Amino acid sequence: MKHSWLLLFLVCFDINAYSQKGNDDLKYGKMPKPAESTYFITGQMLKSFSAVDVNGNKIMLNDLKGKVVVINFWFIECPPCRMEIPELNKIAVKYVTDPGVVFVAIAMDDKDAVNKFIKTNPFGYRHIDNGKTLAGLYKINLFPTNIVLDKNGKVFFHSSGYAPNTPYWITKSIEEAKQKSL
Repeated sequence: MKHSWLLLFLVCFDINAYSQKGNDDLKYGKMPKPAESTYFITGQMLKSFSAVDVNGNKIMLNDLKGKVVVINFWFIECPPCRMEIPELNKIAVKYVTDPGVVFVAIAMDDKDAVNKFIKTNPFGYRHIDNGKTLAGLYKINLFPTNIVLDKNGKVFFHSSGYAPNTPYWITKSIEEAKQKSL
């Protein structure tokens, strides 16, 4: 009997979660797509970069060809950046077992500040610190800026600033980019 109640709870929970996702799709899917950033052109190859993440691992954009890459430019004292982190985490969790999708956060802050921040504010992306040079490479001066690259390294989605439907469009873009062939 105890297991029946647990099973019923899990089924109801799953249906509720699915129902909520459907509600979000209806709600955010009807909203206009967030404005494109002025830093990129959809369909254009993103200039490659090479950097080391806060754990000492090298990230080379060219090595990520064949994968969908999600990039977030942010900084700790940016209220809109902090506002979107819980939603960005949900997206990262959704794809945690998918080796074909990579998440990279490029923080403007130094390594110690980033590590201290993510200890108390989990952010499920790989983190590159001291990202001002990378932001400068793309002339980014508005935060947060989000980019989804297709498997060829071309810009598939990009937006700057906070919009409540940005996570919806990031997820939609990931799914569409995964379907595109190389």
